[in-house]
Amino acid sequence: MYCHTRLVSTLSLATVFAVSAFHVAESQETDHRSILVRVIDEDERPVSDASVRLYYRDLFVREEKEFETDASGVAIVELPTIAQFVAINVTKSGYVPKANRWNILSQEVPDALEIQLQKGARIGGEVHNSRGDPIAGAHVALSLNAAITRFSGVDESSNLFIVEEPHAPVTDNDGRWSYSGVPADATVGLSITHPDYVGDQNFSTKYERVSQSELREQTSLAILVDGIRIHGQVLSPEGRPVSVADVCMRSTPPGYSPTSRAKCDSSGKFQMPAASSGKYEIAVVAKDYSPVFVTYETSSQRLPLRIELKAGRTIRMRVVDSEDRPIRAFVSLKKCSGKDGDHLYYPTPLVPARTDSQGRFEWNHAPNGELVFGIGSPGFESSESTFAANESPTETVVKLQREAILSGRVIDRKTKKPIDRFMVFPFIANQSIFRSMGVVGREGQFELPLSRVESHGSNFHLMIEHAGHKTVLTDESFGKSKLAKDLEIEMESTDPISGVVVDADKKPIRDAVVTLSERSTGFFATRSMELGRVLTDADGKFSFPAPPGDFFIAAASSEGFLKENFDEQQNDLGELKLNKWSSVNGRVLDRDGKPCENYIVIIRPSKNSSRGLPHSQTVTDRDGRFTLDRVPGVPCELWTYSPRNAQGVASNGVSKKIDVRAGEQTTVDIKLD
Repeated sequence: MYCHTRLVSTLSLATVFAVSAFHVAESQETDHRSILVRVIDEDERPVSDASVRLYYRDLFVREEKEFETDASGVAIVELPTIAQFVAINVTKSGYVPKANRWNILSQEVPDALEIQLQKGARIGGEVHNSRGDPIAGAHVALSLNAAITRFSGVDESSNLFIVEEPHAPVTDNDGRWSYSGVPADATVGLSITHPDYVGDQNFSTKYERVSQSELREQTSLAILVDGIRIHGQVLSPEGRPVSVADVCMRSTPPGYSPTSRAKCDSSGKFQMPAASSGKYEIAVVAKDYSPVFVTYETSSQRLPLRIELKAGRTIRMRVVDSEDRPIRAFVSLKKCSGKDGDHLYYPTPLVPARTDSQGRFEWNHAPNGELVFGIGSPGFESSESTFAANESPTETVVKLQREAILSGRVIDRKTKKPIDRFMVFPFIANQSIFRSMGVVGREGQFELPLSRVESHGSNFHLMIEHAGHKTVLTDESFGKSKLAKDLEIEMESTDPISGVVVDADKKPIRDAVVTLSERSTGFFATRSMELGRVLTDADGKFSFPAPPGDFFIAAASSEGFLKENFDEQQNDLGELKLNKWSSVNGRVLDRDGKPCENYIVIIRPSKNSSRGLPHSQTVTDRDGRFTLDRVPGVPCELWTYSPRNAQGVASNGVSKKIDVRAGEQTTVDIKLD
């Protein structure tokens, strides 16, 4: 089951673009641009009433908007031009969801998208309390962790999709819920919350006692336990109720437990979602008052809580560059009286978070303890500013320094002409290529801010990629202490490598995940390194910029898998035939031979054969049985873990090496010590 995305041809959708002409003209006047999204099904028929949800952010803004496809399957999405990160999620009941993500610094959001949705399976179950009563109104968020299916593009995290509000199912009066849109190869995790019961916002698989087979049979049963509803009232120094206030709570010390949130009503009263027994930190942020932090322990303190606010102090800052020009900057509280500033837990309009157009920041009700602020802005190195307890200076000036830039030019080795529209990615030898931190080079020039890389290591190399040239990996490394301003890189002109993925009957496979990895020596002598990943088109075709040395191709789809080695000189790879998937089944038994229910079973290709091939996992049923489908026919390792405890921690794994043969079934039992 795959979700397919492709750029839309302006010819094939000429009539649709005509419909959107008004929207495009309007967006140009409001610093927005229009993206035409067309949603189709497996038979290429338009899908109406699909939810198209836009998420975007820059350093100062994080917003989301929802659109809906019309009868022709089209939605016009209005995207602000200031966005630095963009995501478009498409959901429709009965279909596997699709997500598209772009980092604007290294990727371009197209003017039009055609998104193909595939039918999904239905799962479901019931939610009860510990007394056996059905719970109505419980929110059941889902994590869909697929072995092969890619929900967005082909990046590493794209086989995971979280279904949450407003698209997550809610239990009815009988405690029943269902969701249709699960890929056949997905392992499903549950996060069930209800204000009257102790919930789970982290997909901690204490609900893993609900087996995958029971979810798909819609017979699963999850039990929520009663909790303590911590409640109280927020009052002014004069004892008057304060209604405009946000209340946040988390366990102490901070750990696996998520943050709970609530707002005060008109009488200043609040009630938190149910919590387990323990010790909690509670933060109250109110308009016109200083934030207050209190500790509550369920075993020794009574309810309701009475929280009295205090007047704060005024903190003023002006953020400028080295030439005293104002900077729009993001300001965050890092420390408050020696504690982490994230006591405020989540963004709230009651706490200022940025400077204005004149670079000024003013917080009229800041806490009176020692405060440490972090200040940052695109193109500048981040900085900190500290205010002593009870200090209220007239205005503190914070100067930001321009961030270090690695720059250079990229030219064709033979013609010496600049190359246009190439990619520059940092990488660390024997670690990773950081594609999300890359930049687009234009007309032979590129600039890579070091702030995008330095958190991953002191020095890094560069990979330069262009469709009509051989990929370059620089011998020289770079960093803050080793910065190049006039770097010149020559690229050798050559055809990209290309091929066609087919099944056993030589039928082209659409949407196969194809991985290119180097396999020789050099930077990655200790292990092969993935250089790129793409999806095959409708004709099963794929292509990559030519790699710098010998390489191998791995591919996977619902039809099967392959992994083949190639020499550096090979460009046209021809037809690559998939091998059939294998399956592995068996039982997990304890030392007495009794079945182990809800144990996590994971199968991974062994280290020497793992690059580009998928991992699979499942959970044992009440008889300790498990089945893993779509396992590649290569040497593998089978790992078994106990169910996670209340803190979300599983026991140390027990492993077993097995030799899996392509297209065959392997049965293996695991007996625990």
